[in-house]
Amino acid sequence: MPDFRISKLDSARRQLETAINLYFYERDVVSVHTLSAAAFNIMADIGRHDEGGKNTLRGIILDNFIKKEHRKFVRERLRQAENFFKHADKDSKAFLVFNPGQTEFLIWDSIVTYLSMTGESPPIFKVFHLWFGLQHADIYPVSDDQASILNRAKAAVQDMNRQAFFEFVLPLLYRLDRPQGSEV
Repeated sequence: MPDFRISKLDSARRQLETAINLYFYERDVVSVHTLSAAAFNIMADIGRHDEGGKNTLRGIILDNFIKKEHRKFVRERLRQAENFFKHADKDSKAFLVFNPGQTEFLIWDSIVTYLSMTGESPPIFKVFHLWFGLQHADIYPVSDDQASILNRAKAAVQDMNRQAFFEFVLPLLYRLDRPQGSEV
């Protein structure tokens, strides 16, 4: 394969797209988390350099809702699985109790951050965001009308597993994203 030129942001997008694919096909949770964390960290670094501050949910929570003296501890806990999966220099015989559900929030945060940085939301990001919203509708502040719509949508897909949802919704989102009159 010939060499090619790639930006940091494009690298993060590709890692996140791959993580989302692996997530929906219920592949290895460690790989999904590692790819998601790598993408998240690239975008957080770009945000710090380009925008002069943190623009990730993790950064906002740490800066606004965690006492200064506890931020290091919280940051370490948030990165515990990520670091465990990447390094063995200090704890080569250690074990980790890992909750794969935390990866969903990392992917969601990365998608929101990517959108805020680029204004772009590829269809694969949209399908994850929709899935996440349906699975975690209780965390979103919504009006009664919006709650009704969310509940109907959730009922419509409640019997679908992740893969079926992904394979059903993604092609629809690609069609919606295509300019009218363009061919496949």
